[in-house]
Amino acid sequence: MKRWTGRTRAVYTVTFLIFWGVIAIAGALTALLDMSADEINADRGRHWPR
Repeated sequence: MKRWTGRTRAVYTVTFLIFWGVIAIAGALTALLDMSADEINADRGRHWPR
């Protein structure tokens, strides 16, 4: 039974990292979709190449 310990820990680790990534993407999308059109257009002028 000891040989499964490493695999189980690896599965938990990978699953946690995937979960963390999904939560980070969800937070970024929430922040992006929460912005109004005026905020997005005002920010574009500062970073837009000339």
